[in-house]
Amino acid sequence: MQMTTKNNNIGYILLNIVIFISIIITPFFRIDGGVSDDTFNYVKIAYHLPDLISSVFPVGYPLFIKLGYLFSNDYYISTRIIACVGYLFIVLFSFVKKFYFKETSLLMGLKIFTLFMFSYSETLFLPFFYLLIYLLFRFFKSDYKKKSLIFTISSLLVILCTIRYSSIFIIGGFILMLGLQLIKKQKNFRLIKSLITIILLAGVGISVFLSFNYYFTGGFVGENHRNSSNYSNIGTSGFIIKNIFFSFLNAMNPILNAIRINFLTFIISVLISLTSFIVVTFLLFKLIKEKQLDLFRMMLLYVSFSIFIGLIYSSFTTGIDGLHIRLSLPVYFCIYFVLLISYSGKRFLFPIVLLSLTVNMLVVYFESFNYLEKRENVKEYVLKSKKGKYYFNDIGQIPTESGGTKTSNFFTVFSLNPEVKVLTIEQYESMERDSILLESDLVNIMPINRTEMINNKTFTK
Repeated sequence: MQMTTKNNNIGYILLNIVIFISIIITPFFRIDGGVSDDTFNYVKIAYHLPDLISSVFPVGYPLFIKLGYLFSNDYYISTRIIACVGYLFIVLFSFVKKFYFKETSLLMGLKIFTLFMFSYSETLFLPFFYLLIYLLFRFFKSDYKKKSLIFTISSLLVILCTIRYSSIFIIGGFILMLGLQLIKKQKNFRLIKSLITIILLAGVGISVFLSFNYYFTGGFVGENHRNSSNYSNIGTSGFIIKNIFFSFLNAMNPILNAIRINFLTFIISVLISLTSFIVVTFLLFKLIKEKQLDLFRMMLLYVSFSIFIGLIYSSFTTGIDGLHIRLSLPVYFCIYFVLLISYSGKRFLFPIVLLSLTVNMLVVYFESFNYLEKRENVKEYVLKSKKGKYYFNDIGQIPTESGGTKTSNFFTVFSLNPEVKVLTIEQYESMERDSILLESDLVNIMPINRTEMINNKTFTK
């Protein structure tokens, strides 16, 4: 582990403070408040707990939302608490345990920190995943003989699966490591036994969890509630380029997502992504060629590779999972963590982190939007109109410039009345319009004061 003095950490401590403050403040400047359509589905599950109404989304994140709601009496605030506590846990745990604090701070200062500005399940997933990385570090430092550590790692694998189903692919990394140990001439039978134990315990635990889902919802991973894929081009070259290659290339960009303000900014962001991918690939192959990878680093790369293959498989079989920043999170987190702890050059990376922080903050602040004001105005309108029982989106795809996704409007309606019924087109046409809350009314409640840069997007596809 990295041993550093307090004075050497001052710059990194200040960096984490700035990032943490931005995580608290920034969502309120976003047009969507950092909430996505997935957030609504998670909150809906949380509202109905302890009754489990669907297993399309794992129950782990909704459970924490429910716990946060008991203290805040607000589902949105609950998701923000989880995000803030999640980030704090990672950096404080790293600092207290002296576990690569500088490297962790740099990694969290890259584009990864932007995930904590949203109400995503990743804000809960990443702290547990980071804890798993720490325990694997201890495991391969000869602590694999400890039964308590073996049990804890197995339990963490189960917990991660309850937060994100794709976490089941992590076990593939353990299987790859086991295979490596079995083909070695000088076998470490104690390590082999420990790996087999972890795989079996985690496998049993995950099977119990998925069976629990099936018993209460009729589906192991919500397959009974999923619609058929909207993609008609699965397996085509266009699908592979857009949903796999380009999405993962964009995820590997350490600074920003593809900026689509205009064609020039889009090309620049793509070039940064491509450059990052080439540099990362070169550095990884250099480590492998020079045999500078110990079992811990190899394990992280095996986990990364296993999840990557699993996500590709998921993309082809479901058509709904592109390898974007959220889904690829554990993949590039492991890769960048291995590189950061293997190479020097922290001073060179610090300016890149500051650039990432600055660019991402400017992109948000240029929106000039007050989400909390929008939220309160929507609440006021709904209460006065007394139409919170039924909702219908009568404008189709909601333009971002007019109020975001169902986030900034319907999510607010839902927070007022979780029993609100979303009408189908057939139900809408057969009911009295005066009793229905329409999206066309909600998007125009508050005039949007957006800058010329954001309003003049010309490359949006």
